[in-house]
Amino acid sequence: MKLKKKINVHIYPSDMQNEARIEKITGSINQLEYFDHIYHLGIKKNSLSNEFEKVDKNITIVRLPIDSQKWSSRRLVGKILLIFKFWILSYKFLSNNKPEIINAHNLASLPPSVFFKILNRKSKIVYDTHELETERQGSGTFEKYVTKIFEHFLIRFVDKVVVVNDIIGDWYKKKYSISPIVINNVPHYRASKRSNYLLNKFNIKANVKKFIYIGALLPDRGIQKYLELFKNTDLNICIIFLGSGPLEGLIRKYEERCKNIFFHPAVPYKEVINIVSSGDFTVTTLRTKNKYSLSYESALPNKLFESIMSEIPILSGGMKYEADFIRKNKIGYEIISSNNQKDFELSVKKILSFDYEKMQENCRKIAKDFNWEKQEIKIKKYMTNLIN
Repeated sequence: MKLKKKINVHIYPSDMQNEARIEKITGSINQLEYFDHIYHLGIKKNSLSNEFEKVDKNITIVRLPIDSQKWSSRRLVGKILLIFKFWILSYKFLSNNKPEIINAHNLASLPPSVFFKILNRKSKIVYDTHELETERQGSGTFEKYVTKIFEHFLIRFVDKVVVVNDIIGDWYKKKYSISPIVINNVPHYRASKRSNYLLNKFNIKANVKKFIYIGALLPDRGIQKYLELFKNTDLNICIIFLGSGPLEGLIRKYEERCKNIFFHPAVPYKEVINIVSSGDFTVTTLRTKNKYSLSYESALPNKLFESIMSEIPILSGGMKYEADFIRKNKIGYEIISSNNQKDFELSVKKILSFDYEKMQENCRKIAKDFNWEKQEIKIKKYMTNLIN
């Protein structure tokens, strides 16, 4: 008699190319040696993307035939057909593989997971949200209304809810009277090793302070404003954009015209810390308006902790929870206002006046608490409880 394979599926509508959180989670789950195979179920970046990609002996990426660029560029109403296609294809994959545990990494991944669970009662679901799903930046009134209805209905079928920080955990606890598990989005622990990588790659003078932006190059993250602020400054500073996205072309145009603006293509998350360690400061999503979504305001992104692990102080763009965290732990400063050049330069001068070695020491202290080795203990615990 052929034994049934034990399967774990992680669903998320992206090309799964640089999904650091999912990679780390599945790596930790794989260490339990319970599942015969773990799948990352995503979508294709384009027609040339591989349908299957081996990550590890027991971990495989499977990409459904849906264009991730079309998915990310459309609002809810404009991608209804894509969503239904994603649900149908995801459900077919689940039906064919019959996973014991499904990890839905956003709200769009939840409907096929729940439908499969209803028809296959032995399966369990982990709703592992990467942000506050019903309060996303850019969501219109109608979209928020629909997502709240969906989440309110579907979350009752979920066995575990996982969130990325305490403030989002408190929100879910109050909203649904549940006790979410907080798994911070942090890198693996490692001792920082300084290098001259960026200085050598871009031929930057040694006395120029290097600020690094890490992450998706999207219009709602203040990148255009950063480009103008650095273009017009007389301070001895430069900025390097490390990432990929729709604004890459714009950044390259500025790079051609400005001697203190540089672009570096995205790299696998394991290489990020090595690059960041060769900078002086990082910058984060820049506040360019008074009101942002609760999801943005409550974020403590992976790139913040990559900077901390690299012992690189942070000049925060001003998102509330992030700025509070940086101020409380004395690892940087925030841009008070991006409305004019003077306010921006005052913020830069302020962080340059701080004791750099003290900020680095504070980063080292935080890194000992906020690292993946501590987070995966919680992952292994809740997965073991679900398995048993």
